[in-house]
Amino acid sequence: MTVGLIVLSASVLAAFAIGAFIGYGLSDRKRAVRARRQAAAQTFLYRQLHELQAARQRDCSTQAGRDRFAREKIAS
Repeated sequence: MTVGLIVLSASVLAAFAIGAFIGYGLSDRKRAVRARRQAAAQTFLYRQLHELQAARQRDCSTQAGRDRFAREKIAS
């Protein structure tokens, strides 16, 4: 009876350990996938930010040219 209880306890412990290793592997995989997804989103947003800044800079330089032209036209 004592031997059966020891074997049963060892089996339960082994099953728990195997489950824990499998669970850790799956959570590690999910963490890696989430990290790649976040990196991709961050890259996408970074590119959008640069495109917006470039467009704003182009617009500001075009606007400055128009303002200068309007001032020269008024002064004439």
